[in-house]
Amino acid sequence: MAIIKKITYGFVIQEYDDELEQFVSQEFVAGDQVEHEDEDGNPVDDLTASSIPYLEFDMVQPVYPNQEAPTEDQEVEERRIK
Repeated sequence: MAIIKKITYGFVIQEYDDELEQFVSQEFVAGDQVEHEDEDGNPVDDLTASSIPYLEFDMVQPVYPNQEAPTEDQEVEERRIK
């Protein structure tokens, strides 16, 4: 089996500042419900899935119209803080 897809159910929390009239942040929260499937969409058994190492979610905040895009150094520093 070449590709195994990990499907994680969760939610997104978005904060909107009504004075600025824009979203100011969003947070991605992964739930405990996870499924695995092969590249054809067929379920992968638990034994195979349990051998897959943990990979953190690398969710990137969007750039909003009234904000400047962060530099690469700022993005690296933001990841380091967490």
